[in-house]
Amino acid sequence: MRTFILLITLFCLTNSTTNDEFELFLSKFDSGRTKVSAHIASKYFGIKGNSNAVRMYTNALFFKNDSLVCFSCYIPCTAGGICETVNLYLFNREGNLLKTTKRFAYDYADCGFNDYKKLIYQKDSLLLFEVTAKKMLCSKDSILSEDIKIESYVLSPELYLHKQGTQYINTARDYYFASIKVLSAKDLANFSKKELAHIRNEIFAAHGHKFKTRYWADYFANKEWYDPLFDNASHFVSAVERKNIKLITTFEQEKE
Repeated sequence: MRTFILLITLFCLTNSTTNDEFELFLSKFDSGRTKVSAHIASKYFGIKGNSNAVRMYTNALFFKNDSLVCFSCYIPCTAGGICETVNLYLFNREGNLLKTTKRFAYDYADCGFNDYKKLIYQKDSLLLFEVTAKKMLCSKDSILSEDIKIESYVLSPELYLHKQGTQYINTARDYYFASIKVLSAKDLANFSKKELAHIRNEIFAAHGHKFKTRYWADYFANKEWYDPLFDNASHFVSAVERKNIKLITTFEQEKE
């Protein structure tokens, strides 16, 4: 009986130590990008090597509950130029790896190209990524072509990414930046009220909205990318664009 109690006690102590170690690792996500030690990389991710060989850093904590934790880690590679990958991991709270999603985000570049995928918006289970491919002229460091799209996904509790749709961004637009990033007050501070109205309405125009106001109908009719298709294009507007429209509208009202 005493032997049985001793074994149970040792098991609990060992399990508690393991949990404490994993919880300590999770706390590293609160302090920004931190290098993952060789011990943690080996024990929890199965990555072998000494502290100099392990190239892995904490990136972002997505959710944590009583049974599961989901986070991403940044992994630079040794190729020339820019070579960065972000993987997504699902663990249980005992520190057992349940699922890995590789190339959750990435950034690859040299003087001739720059391809990247980055998370630009997250709310609950909805994730929006900007996926961009640029061709560059090495000799002048200028952009020859730029293809941008916004991909929307729903992230399930089991860490499955379910693609919902793709929005292609026409870079011929004057203010296409309003469709590929969540804008801040600083981004809009130097625009006039008239310019803000152009930014806001361009978002709707990009989705084929037919304008009833003569000024906007004539203005966008002169844009080669504009194709008026819908009486109301509001339901095509992405979560990022919707958030930006709200901020832009606030700035317009303040400039009255």
